Amino acid sequence: MVAPMAHIHRFSIVVLASLVFALSLPATVSAQPRGNVAGNGIHGLRIEVHGTLGYYQALGAGMRVEIPILPRGFTDKLDDEFALSVGGDFTALRWRDRSFDGSRPGYGHGWGQWYGDWSVWSVATANWNLYIGDKISVFPEVGLTVSIHDCWDRNGRDDVCVTAAPVGGVGFRYHFAPPRVAFVARVNWPVGLQVGLTF
Repeated sequence: MVAPMAHIHRFSIVVLASLVFALSLPATVSAQPRGNVAGNGIHGLRIEVHGTLGYYQALGAGMRVEIPILPRGFTDKLDDEFALSVGGDFTALRWRDRSFDGSRPGYGHGWGQWYGDWSVWSVATANWNLYIGDKISVFPEVGLTVSIHDCWDRNGRDDVCVTAAPVGGVGFRYHFAPPRVAFVARVNWPVGLQVGLTF
């Protein structure tokens, strides 16, 4: 299923904003000595658990496994790290606007029109983690999601659909003192807002 143009445009804006944000950071952090990754990074395989507030009133939970691919990042001038993040989310609650009855052309059309009571998202992203100071790290992410979800066909019959879409977003972590744990929050399209803990 191809995502509607309006949502492709929205995804493009999220990715562009993430890139601008990421590119603006080097000017801020380049003067800092490398070592924040060693000081507050969660080294090796990381596990994340989070709650999810999805678009169209969806609530749920999920988890990620993050695997550092380049622990020392792309350059010695930044405290950075490149990682692969894979996982998934389960969201529930009715997404379809119940006032949509097809009587108003164009009303309700879009990504969420056909979503039903539940959805399962599998997600794989590349994350560029930038460590700022001794407590904060931020990361843009881009990747792919495949969603299996309750839906309605255009004749109003209940069905199960599969949707693939690109993922783009940005997040941050607040690193606590040992043991290895950090608060994490991210927002991305199309999954939504995620808040949780990384171990």
